[in-house]
Amino acid sequence: MTAPGPRHPIPTVKRAIAAGDLAAIQRYTVEFGPASLQMDDDPDELTALHYAAAAGHEPLVQFLLAPPSMPMPARPGAIDSRRCTAPP
Repeated sequence: MTAPGPRHPIPTVKRAIAAGDLAAIQRYTVEFGPASLQMDDDPDELTALHYAAAAGHEPLVQFLLAPPSMPMPARPGAIDSRRCTAPP
Protein backbone atom coordinates (compact mmCIF):
# COMPACT_ATOMS: atom_id res chain seq x y z
CA MET A 1 0.00 0.00 0.00
CA THR A 2 1.33 3.43 -0.93
CA ALA A 3 1.68 5.88 1.92
CA PRO A 4 -0.32 9.08 1.45
CA GLY A 5 1.78 12.02 0.40
CA PRO A 6 1.70 15.08 -1.77
CA ARG A 7 0.57 13.08 -4.80
CA HIS A 8 -2.04 11.04 -2.91
CA PRO A 9 -3.98 13.25 -0.45
CA ILE A 10 -6.57 10.68 0.73
CA PRO A 11 -6.42 11.40 4.51
CA THR A 12 -6.79 15.11 3.74
CA VAL A 13 -9.65 14.39 1.33
CA LYS A 14 -11.44 12.35 4.01
CA ARG A 15 -11.09 15.21 6.50
CA ALA A 16 -12.37 17.73 3.94
CA ILE A 17 -15.38 15.54 3.16
CA ALA A 18 -16.14 15.02 6.85
CA ALA A 19 -16.03 18.79 7.33
CA GLY A 20 -18.12 19.45 4.22
CA ASP A 21 -15.29 21.59 2.81
CA LEU A 22 -16.45 21.91 -0.80
CA ALA A 23 -13.72 24.43 -1.68
CA ALA A 24 -10.99 22.00 -0.57
CA ILE A 25 -12.51 19.13 -2.55
CA GLN A 26 -12.72 21.35 -5.62
CA ARG A 27 -9.03 22.28 -5.16
CA TYR A 28 -8.00 18.61 -4.88
CA THR A 29 -9.97 17.79 -8.01
CA VAL A 30 -8.22 20.55 -9.97
CA GLU A 31 -4.76 19.95 -8.52
CA PHE A 32 -4.67 16.15 -8.42
CA GLY A 33 -7.52 15.18 -10.79
CA PRO A 34 -10.82 13.46 -10.06
CA ALA A 35 -9.02 10.21 -9.24
CA SER A 36 -7.69 11.89 -6.08
CA LEU A 37 -11.16 11.47 -4.58
CA GLN A 38 -11.12 7.69 -4.97
CA MET A 39 -10.91 5.86 -1.67
CA ASP A 40 -9.52 2.53 -2.76
CA ASP A 41 -8.08 1.94 0.71
CA ASP A 42 -11.42 2.30 2.51
CA PRO A 43 -12.05 -0.96 4.44
CA ASP A 44 -15.81 -0.70 3.92
CA GLU A 45 -15.38 0.19 0.22
CA LEU A 46 -17.24 3.46 0.75
CA THR A 47 -16.73 6.38 -1.60
CA ALA A 48 -16.42 10.12 -1.15
CA LEU A 49 -20.08 10.30 -2.17
CA HIS A 50 -21.08 7.86 0.61
CA TYR A 51 -19.27 9.92 3.23
CA ALA A 52 -20.61 13.26 1.99
CA ALA A 53 -24.20 11.98 1.83
CA ALA A 54 -24.01 10.31 5.26
CA ALA A 55 -22.79 13.58 6.76
CA GLY A 56 -25.59 15.55 5.07
CA HIS A 57 -23.28 17.76 3.00
CA GLU A 58 -25.68 18.44 0.11
CA PRO A 59 -23.48 20.92 -1.83
CA LEU A 60 -20.62 18.42 -1.73
CA VAL A 61 -22.93 15.60 -2.86
CA GLN A 62 -24.13 17.76 -5.77
CA PHE A 63 -20.52 18.49 -6.74
CA LEU A 64 -19.59 14.80 -6.64
CA LEU A 65 -22.60 13.85 -8.77
CA ALA A 66 -22.09 16.62 -11.34
CA PRO A 67 -20.43 15.79 -14.65
CA PRO A 68 -16.84 16.97 -14.88
CA SER A 69 -16.56 20.57 -15.98
CA MET A 70 -13.12 20.14 -17.48
CA PRO A 71 -11.76 17.31 -19.58
CA MET A 72 -8.83 15.36 -18.21
CA PRO A 73 -5.92 15.92 -20.59
CA ALA A 74 -3.92 12.84 -21.49
CA ARG A 75 -0.14 12.81 -21.44
CA PRO A 76 1.11 12.51 -25.03
CA GLY A 77 2.58 9.05 -25.53
CA ALA A 78 1.59 7.74 -22.08
CA ILE A 79 0.09 4.26 -22.23
CA ASP A 80 -1.27 2.24 -19.32
CA SER A 81 -1.15 -1.56 -18.82
CA ARG A 82 -4.16 -2.01 -21.12
CA ARG A 83 -2.28 -0.16 -23.90
CA CYS A 84 -4.67 2.79 -23.59
CA THR A 85 -3.73 6.44 -23.22
CA ALA A 86 -3.09 7.09 -19.55
CA PRO A 87 -4.43 10.18 -17.74
CA PRO A 88 -1.95 12.68 -16.32
